[in-house]
Order: sequence, then structure tokens, then C-alpha cells
Amino acid sequence: MKYNVLFLHGFFSSGNCDFGKALKNCLTDELRSYDDMYATDEVDVLSPDLPLDPNSALEFIRKKVEENN
Repeated sequence: MKYNVLFLHGFFSSGNCDFGKALKNCLTDELRSYDDMYATDEVDVLSPDLPLDPNSALEFIRKKVEENN
């Protein structure tokens, strides 16, 4: 099974923040090593940089969800 996770960072942060990196690590490597049940699952963590303008950010998020749904 394939899972898509969209991590949304806070404003004045980036998709490459420490929490985003930790989430990617946890959901990809550590989850598989935790339980064999997840060994064949594919997890794609998207952590894009969001526009600073709230309206632009909302439109960007909607497009990402549509592209990865």
C-alpha cells in the first residue's frame, strides 16, 4: 500500500525544517524497522516550501493535494 503524507510547515519556516526531516525519517525508515507489517508499504512524505502569502499558500496546498491524491 502507498501512503502520501503532506507536511505543512509554519509560516517563516521551510519544508526542510527539523520536524519535517524527523517526520520523513520516522515514516520511512523507522516505521519499517518497527514492525514487519509495514515492510512493504511505501510512504512518501511531501514537505514543500509554502508561499508566505496565506491565499497563495492555500492555493498551493490544494494543488498539492490534488496532484497526490
